[in-house]
Amino acid sequence: MDTQAMTYDSNGYLIVPDASLYYEVKGQGPTLILIPGANGDAVIFAPIRAFLSKNFRVVTYDRRGFSHSTLNDGYDFKDRLSDDADDVAALIAHLSDDGKAYVLGSSSGAIVALKTLLTHADKIELLVSHEPPAIELFGNKGNWGDFFRQVHKTYETEGMKAAMIEFVSGNIDEKDAAAMQNKDLDPNSQAAKNSKYWFDHELPVYPYTKWTTTDFKPYKNKLLLANGLDSESYFTTFANLNLSKDLGLSILSVPGGHLGYAFDPQPFSEILTSALLNK
Repeated sequence: MDTQAMTYDSNGYLIVPDASLYYEVKGQGPTLILIPGANGDAVIFAPIRAFLSKNFRVVTYDRRGFSHSTLNDGYDFKDRLSDDADDVAALIAHLSDDGKAYVLGSSSGAIVALKTLLTHADKIELLVSHEPPAIELFGNKGNWGDFFRQVHKTYETEGMKAAMIEFVSGNIDEKDAAAMQNKDLDPNSQAAKNSKYWFDHELPVYPYTKWTTTDFKPYKNKLLLANGLDSESYFTTFANLNLSKDLGLSILSVPGGHLGYAFDPQPFSEILTSALLNK
């Protein structure tokens, strides 16, 4: 990875209920918060941050429980999605000069972003939902709950590697699938610890969040749906397609697939910047 992309202007920790959030800030302009998906930490956004920071004050962070963002002893996971959304709101309050921010969430991070829109809309300037695997929003697209439950069962019985192969095979773009299958799963690596945390605490919960498309109708003017050009026909696009249909919203096509922001950071950032600043 380009070492220049890894640089930031400032960093710090924000103490929130039951956790300490690690964050990094780069650039000047309107605040833009990037919410990571299953990998959970800020590193995956380093390449695109280098481009977005030309127009935005970009905030990247490790979600609670991932990498440097530690949980307090005895943390109760039962309201974790709400806590994740509250964390986004806390970061906005702490780092945004006007108390508002643009927000981009991808994958599981898009589920967090959508929850933030429902519970903290006053802090959202515009929210980008990039391929959220929220199965209750899939519409008439089959019983994906069974698939997610089977993947989690495979994780419990055969381990992370087998579960990840099952999760991505034929279900996302080949380049993205290869990257996800080849993650460092040395039990002592941070990537493996993050993956285990996601399998243990997010996969069994986040995709099943009880939402309907009408829940988002009051906030549709603050919602921007984004799907990857290489994700067409894959389940990661289904929630946005259904939201688009029911809410009358267009979908922003962005480069690449589920990990387009990582593999195609410059063109992705150009399209995203134009969409945010001209909305």
